[in-house]
Amino acid sequence: MSAGFPPQGNAIPFSGVSVLTAGTLTVTNAAEVRSAWHKFSWTNAMVVAAASTSNKIAVCTLPAKTLVKRCLVVIGTAATQAATLTVQAGTAAATDGFIVASNAKAAANTVYGDADAEIGTLLFPTAADDHRVDYLPSYTATTAITIEFVIGAGTLADVTASVGHVILETVAVP
Repeated sequence: MSAGFPPQGNAIPFSGVSVLTAGTLTVTNAAEVRSAWHKFSWTNAMVVAAASTSNKIAVCTLPAKTLVKRCLVVIGTAATQAATLTVQAGTAAATDGFIVASNAKAAANTVYGDADAEIGTLLFPTAADDHRVDYLPSYTATTAITIEFVIGAGTLADVTASVGHVILETVAVP
């Protein structure tokens, strides 16, 4: 066994190793790790459901006390219509807050959110920052997460073959 295990006194165990020792405050939640990756898929039928120039699609609802650490948008099959088509991800209020408008006609397996220029302001607040920050939309309420498709000419009814995924890394806050 490593030094400090089992925990002594006010030590807080984490993966079998004591990493924190409580000070004056009382330990109320000892080293919970509740990070998870979630994958949500869209189909072309979801994209074309709104025969207009844009369509917000509900991805999921975050529970209260949930941090968003990362968001990725992965093109599964590129859309094939002639007009430009972009996809962005974020909250209902900030639709590009996680991933800025990106080419939904890119090649299969193109990943958005793995480069600074693709990350929205909710996860990457300024170009001067050297790190991403976690986004806690609400400590007490749920938050809707959406993707939005926008077509450059015509309507989304013209879109064919658009398939892909939104991948979120979240952490539940105690």
